[in-house]
Amino acid sequence: MKKGFTVIEVVISTLVLSILTVVIMFLFQRSNSAFSITLWKQERTKQAEIFWTHFRKNIEEASDFLEIPDDQMGKPHPEVRKKESKPILVHSSPNTVNNGKILGWNVSHLDFDFSNTGAHNSHSEYFFLIKEERKVKLVNGDNKTIATLDDIKEINFVTKPLVKLEERSYTSLSDNDSVSPDDMVGTLLEISLTMTPPEHAVGEGNRIPHNHKFKLNVAFLKTTSINY
Repeated sequence: MKKGFTVIEVVISTLVLSILTVVIMFLFQRSNSAFSITLWKQERTKQAEIFWTHFRKNIEEASDFLEIPDDQMGKPHPEVRKKESKPILVHSSPNTVNNGKILGWNVSHLDFDFSNTGAHNSHSEYFFLIKEERKVKLVNGDNKTIATLDDIKEINFVTKPLVKLEERSYTSLSDNDSVSPDDMVGTLLEISLTMTPPEHAVGEGNRIPHNHKFKLNVAFLKTTSINY
């Protein structure tokens, strides 16, 4: 005659099975969380590479408003003139902006035609960084989005003026408030930002820091109104 399970044996078996189930679920959740964090980092890293490539190209072309005057048309070596100073407009408190422009600059393009007609041409284009809550977009003057960065927790700008000391000597100053845009010959612009997963998302404590520096040929102006 076969002997059946006792109540104690059933309870112990159930307890062991429950513990194994909890352990398996915990390991699965940990594995799923790790995968989600890795995927988020990969997506943001790839997005950042594209963003900074486009941003660097356009910001390093920042210029004053340059033009080829009518009296230079048709000449073999036309003279380019600065019509108007166009400093980079830097928002003094970008983290306080929920929806709006936090950086702006001008890029003047010069097209030279060295044929017999000499139909030289000059035109300008504006670029902006626009912050929309936790997103930063690089857009042109036609409001066309060029590149985007998501999940921005914090962004800061550090600006230092480049001023001319001697005929061919330049230096950066730490006290940027003491220098007016008219006395600057360039700008050292540093952008620091931190990317974090959305609130309540898996791995929301993770951080991806970014820090980029740019040496530019135009002055800067700190303001809360980014308009040209």
